[in-house]
Amino acid sequence: MGGGAAAVGLAACNADGPDAASAGASLGESAEGGSAGAAEQGSGGSGSATTAFDVRSGSITPELTRIADLKTADSSEERMAYAPAVPSPTARTDQRIVEFEIDVIEGECPLDPANDISTLMWGFRIAGDSTSCGSPGPVLRARVGDMARITVNNLAGNEHPHNIDFHAVTGQGGGAAGTTVGPGESATINARLLYPGAFMYHCAFGDVPEHIAHGMYGMFIVDPETPLPEVDHEWSIMQSEWYVDVPEGGGLAEFKADNLFLEHPTYVTFNGRTDALVEDNALQMDVGQRARFYMVNEGLNLTSNFHPIGSQWDLVYPEAATHPV
Repeated sequence: MGGGAAAVGLAACNADGPDAASAGASLGESAEGGSAGAAEQGSGGSGSATTAFDVRSGSITPELTRIADLKTADSSEERMAYAPAVPSPTARTDQRIVEFEIDVIEGECPLDPANDISTLMWGFRIAGDSTSCGSPGPVLRARVGDMARITVNNLAGNEHPHNIDFHAVTGQGGGAAGTTVGPGESATINARLLYPGAFMYHCAFGDVPEHIAHGMYGMFIVDPETPLPEVDHEWSIMQSEWYVDVPEGGGLAEFKADNLFLEHPTYVTFNGRTDALVEDNALQMDVGQRARFYMVNEGLNLTSNFHPIGSQWDLVYPEAATHPV
C-alpha cells in the first residue's frame, strides 16, 4: 500500500506552559500499517513546556484484570462518535468489557459538494444509525486493558464481503479474519486492548487498497491508564485519498484502479469530503483554550504534513510514540 497508513503524533500547548501537558499516544503497529497520534493546540508561541503525563516511569500496559473478573461497561458510557467529534475520555479507572456494534454500508455519497461530485463509498456506521454515508467510520474509544467486544454487520443490501483490521488489536490481521462477513452476515470478536494510543482501522478483505480507497477506514482511541490532561476540545481528523474519474459538470465520479496503482489521487480530503472542515463545519476554539487533535493518515499512498495555520505545535510525538522530541 505504498506509504499508506502512515501516522504522526503531535502536541502543542500554551506559550506560558509550566502547566502544559503532553498528548502521548503509544506506537502500536500491525504488520501493514501505523498507529496515529494526538496533538494539542493552545494559543501558540514557542515557550518551554513540561509534560504532566510521562509513561517513562513505568509500563504503558497495566496489570491486566482476569477476563473472568471483567464486568461489562455501563451502556451509558460514550464509546462511539463521528469525526470530527470523539467520544468523551474514559472516566472509570477499572478494566471492563466494552461493546461496539458497527454496520457496513455501501452507497453513493457526496465527495465534492461544491462541484456536485459524488462517488460510491463503502464504509462503517454506528449500528442502527440512519446515516447512509460511512466514510470515515465512527471513532471508537475505550481504556487500555479493556476487552473490546466488536460486532460487525454487513447489511443485506450490500454487494461485497468486508471485514475490519483494527490496528489497536494485536495478532495477525488485527481481527480481520474473525470479522469477515458477506452481505447479510454478522460476526463478533473479543480483543484485549494492550496499548494506549490512537490507531486506524480499515477493511482488509480481498483487494485491500481498493476497499480503503472506497472509504473503509476509521479511528480507535485507547486511553492510557493515567488519563491525559483535561482540554477544552477534542477532535479527530482523518486524511484519505480518492482515486476517481471526475465527470465534467458534476455527477458520479467512478473509482479508477489505474490511478490508485500510479499513486495519483484526484482528491485528498480530511474526514471524507472536501467540505468536512470548512465554513459551517470549521473547528472553532477561543484564544487561550487548549484542543487535543487525534490525527490518522489513512493513506493509501501519500504522507501527511498536517499542521495548524495561525498557531503551532510545541511538543511532537512522531509515530504516536510516548516520548516527545
